[in-house]
Amino acid sequence: MSSPYVSDGAISDASESSYISVPISLRSRPVLTPGSPDPGSSDSRSDSSSSEWDSEHLRTNLDASQRSNHQTRPLILTKHLLLIEVPQPVYMPSPGLRRPFPRVERIVFSLPHEDPRIGVHMASLLNSDEEIKNSRNPVFLASGLHEIEFRILWPGYPGASYHRIVNLRGRKNQPITRDQLARYIAASYREFIQECDDEPVDEEMAHWTFKPDGPLSFENLWLIALRHVATNTYQAEIRSNEG
Repeated sequence: MSSPYVSDGAISDASESSYISVPISLRSRPVLTPGSPDPGSSDSRSDSSSSEWDSEHLRTNLDASQRSNHQTRPLILTKHLLLIEVPQPVYMPSPGLRRPFPRVERIVFSLPHEDPRIGVHMASLLNSDEEIKNSRNPVFLASGLHEIEFRILWPGYPGASYHRIVNLRGRKNQPITRDQLARYIAASYREFIQECDDEPVDEEMAHWTFKPDGPLSFENLWLIALRHVATNTYQAEIRSNEG
């Protein structure tokens, strides 16, 4: 039996049913471990972004065939809320930089007693004192990793790339928990959206851009999971109620 710290399950197959009807709470319920840094604080940012970056090729442009393969899977929920999977480009390192790393395939973020495909509302996540499911679980503990690279690529901004080194050990060498990781990801997306203000827009994907260029804002985003994509790199799975 695989360790629950290493994987929360396989990534959903494309043949999975596109529609489910489930109850939802619009507020997520996370709790910070006492003494853990706020992911939006200066301490957290200095831990995650101070390392130097090597030169790697980012393949962010989606050609016509790739666009057709990025099928979104809407999620029909109660309270007239429709969540759609954001077709984020997947990061690919240059061939010379592809080397094996220990990995955690996928880490799911959800609310207690609710379908994990709903995820958590990221804006509420940063303003809540309640718990997400398994909030204190040390999700990378069994992997032996000390840090990972977290990236954001977004379909409406082909030239934008956001990448940070995430230290998997915090104060007093405590391993990062599911709650801390979720809050870090949410704070990162909030920062990424702010940085997109000056980015050129892909007109064909303008419906995935953020205000004032398009219809989206941070309030429209739900965090579903963090998954391994290449080498030591991870990206988040995000759904939106716009787009």
